[in-house]
Order: sequence, then C-alpha cells, then structure tokens
Amino acid sequence: MNGDAAGWWRLSAWGPPALVCAVFLLVGVITLDDYGVAPDRKAQRRHAEATIEYVLHMDEDVFHPIDRYFGVAFQLPLVVVERALNLDERGIKISRHFLTHLFFAISSLFCYMLVYRLFNNRIIAMLAMVLFLLHPRIYAHSFFNTKDLPFLGMFMIALYVTHRSFQKKTATAFILLGITIGILINLRIMGITLLAVILIWQ
Repeated sequence: MNGDAAGWWRLSAWGPPALVCAVFLLVGVITLDDYGVAPDRKAQRRHAEATIEYVLHMDEDVFHPIDRYFGVAFQLPLVVVERALNLDERGIKISRHFLTHLFFAISSLFCYMLVYRLFNNRIIAMLAMVLFLLHPRIYAHSFFNTKDLPFLGMFMIALYVTHRSFQKKTATAFILLGITIGILINLRIMGITLLAVILIWQ
C-alpha cells in the first residue's frame, strides 16, 4: 500500500469516530450553561482544595473526616484549573461542565477502539460509540456529575488498556495497565472489581 493509499485508509477508518466526537463536543460547548450543578459539588471541591492545602502545608487538619473515602484523581485537576484561571462562581461551573464533558467524549473514542478490537467491525464499533454517547441520562450527567461519569469514562479506558495489554504482553503495557487501574480505583473504590476480574482471569 503506497503512502497516499495508507493515509486515506487511516482517514476513512478513524475519521468517522473523530468527527462524531468533535460534533458531540461542539454541541456540548453550545449547551454548557443549560445544565445545573450536582448537590455534592461543594463537598467534592472541598476535598480537592484540602488536598492542595495538605500538599502545600502538610496540615492534616484541613481534611473533613469523610474526605478519606474519596479520591482526587479527577477533582484535583478541576480545582487546579479553577485556581490557575482565577475563575468566578459561574466560570467554575462552566469549566467543570466542559472538562467533565471533554473527558467523557474522549472516553467514547476508547469505547470505539475497544469494540473494534473485539469485533473487527467499524460499523459495530461506531454504533457502540454512538449508543455510549447518546444515552439520555448519561449524556446529561456528563456535564455536572464529576464522580460517576469520570468513573464510567475511566472504566471504559481501563477496559481498552486491559485488552491491549494482554494482547501486547509487554512490561510497558502492563505498567500502563497498573497506572490506569490505580486511577480507576482512586476515582471510586468499585474500580477494584476490574482488578479482581483480571486476577481471577489469570
């Protein structure tokens, strides 16, 4: 296959999911302000802010007793962005909606890649991606739910990395898998179920 033909094949293969993801993001950006905030947003931000204060000042008293039950793999970057851009209350809302939605959109590409690897059929993979993106409740939560939706997206990413790691069977692949599952468990402790399945499977 010459260079031009190879380039066209790559474009025709990955162009449709990339286009769907781009359109999905564009619609999301237009409607960012149409969604409210989660009832536990303040608690989630408090935990991330306490973590920053602990890192800067090593003061354990900044943590609320319940904070030890929640990881900050997703919340911490959100607060870092808020502080870096010095956002007001509305800006914080919009930035959190955008970043949560962006992460969900990116995870849909991993959904596409995973299904394509499993079935070797791009139509089935595209259908899976669209269904993943357009589930009504999941779609709405992809703006304001900074706990469950990042966990869902990371679980999809972890499934893809798991499949790829056991196909490649290299040290680098398994190190990446370990990091991915670590982040997944940090987001929600239920992520340990994937680790359990991998250990039992082996």
